[in-house]
Amino acid sequence: MNTYFCESLAASVIRPSSSPPGAGFFFVEKKDKSLRPCIDYQGLNTITVKNCYPLPLMSSAFELLQGTTVFTKLDLRNAYHLICIREGDERKTAFNTPTGHYEYLVMPLGLTNVPAVFQALVNDVLRYMLNRFVFVYLDDILMTRPVSNSNNSSVLLTSIGSSSKAKALLLHPYIGSHPPCKEK
Repeated sequence: MNTYFCESLAASVIRPSSSPPGAGFFFVEKKDKSLRPCIDYQGLNTITVKNCYPLPLMSSAFELLQGTTVFTKLDLRNAYHLICIREGDERKTAFNTPTGHYEYLVMPLGLTNVPAVFQALVNDVLRYMLNRFVFVYLDDILMTRPVSNSNNSSVLLTSIGSSSKAKALLLHPYIGSHPPCKEK
């Protein structure tokens, strides 16, 4: 637990909080025996206005894949942590632990609108390629090889290279660092 907090504080994922409310915090063991942090945001989620941004249907992915023999799958690891919490709303993500009271500076898992916000962002970044040769489902990107081009990954990177959102989202290497969020 202490390792998680030290690494998250150093990477500016969390910071100490003075917010009065706080959700419960615990770890859950994953299949590979590593631990995943879980925060009980049920109270916050019940009063949150739901974002109804639609997630893509799997049938549209199957339509895109018909006749395709070559495709590439990209998995955006820790992708939600690449999106900063809106300034002033960080206190809403506060959580209690035996070692202290913290709040997230980036999108944590467990909030009701995180998948919808993330899907909208990725769709916006890749909008010119969606359903042509790119299918996106949350943090998974599936690229098919267009018949006219033999190197779809270079097309993808060239197409999104000029977008500042894309640079923060897709071209940001994850080495324990995150985009800078404003500290108070």
